Amino acid sequence: MRLNVGIDVSKDLLDICLLQSHTKSGRKHRRFANSKRTHADVIDWLEKYSPCGAADTLITMESTGVYHELIA
Repeated sequence: MRLNVGIDVSKDLLDICLLQSHTKSGRKHRRFANSKRTHADVIDWLEKYSPCGAADTLITMESTGVYHELIA
């Protein structure tokens, strides 16, 4: 099953929601600082929930100005 991830980007924060299923228990949300230091933490968190690894993960990002460029 594919892991669907949405990232809402702002200057200071990344609000990330992942969907493992269409039930409330299948949704996870976490907020990270939008900085190079935390991007490895984002990847670790997503890999924790990805059933088949990165190849089966779809990430959709809402970009705001240039603030999405680091995480992209």
